[in-house]
Amino acid sequence: MPPLVGITSSPALRRSPVLEVDRSLTTLDRAYVDAVTDAEGAAIILPVQSPGNAAVSVEHLDALVLSGGGDVAPERYGATRHAAVGGVDEARDAWEVALIAQARRRGIPILAICRGVQILNVALGGTLIQHLPEHDDGNPHLVPGAFDGPSHHVRITPGSTMAEVLDTEAIDVNTLHHQAIDRCADDLAVVGCDEHGIIEAVEHPEQPILGVQWHPELITHVDPHHRLFSWLVQQAGGDDHRSAR
Repeated sequence: MPPLVGITSSPALRRSPVLEVDRSLTTLDRAYVDAVTDAEGAAIILPVQSPGNAAVSVEHLDALVLSGGGDVAPERYGATRHAAVGGVDEARDAWEVALIAQARRRGIPILAICRGVQILNVALGGTLIQHLPEHDDGNPHLVPGAFDGPSHHVRITPGSTMAEVLDTEAIDVNTLHHQAIDRCADDLAVVGCDEHGIIEAVEHPEQPILGVQWHPELITHVDPHHRLFSWLVQQAGGDDHRSAR
């Protein structure tokens, strides 16, 4: 049986052409599912729900992917909301913070992607840069036209788990974000920065947790990005995690 990998999702509204009203949806880019299944895991989509359901949800998982999406509420890290902040869903924030806590309690592996690494950092006590164009002289980080190919360079810390997983200390990545980690949480280590010093990768020194600011699920065809999902599924297949389920 393949490891069960839970993937967080985004709430959305869509106008129903039949009912002519807005309907609430749970959405997820198919690329996340494909990346997990290509790595020989079984993908389970996790809709936003009561944080009280996080424990029972995680009990049935072998790994967790924190997916991309809208901005994290700045109030969660003690900041006044910037005018450029958008797509905030406080219910999703609360749900994912609860999932992170339960996943850490069980020791299952976590792969945090884009918004995912931001909510991970906030959940563990860190802060975010709310709008990069005002922080780094306008260097482009939101390049949607190149979503499926590399846009800039990231240096990976030698000797880190991230460097071992990617089998490199330098990687070209896509970039689809206007926010990034500001103060890294004490429980996380910075293991990757771009050429302008923006934090692009973190890891936990003791638990199987990796986080990246780019979107590897969209460029698994470009080596070595698929290795992040292979790592996740391999970690999820460990006896310690699966016997606890």
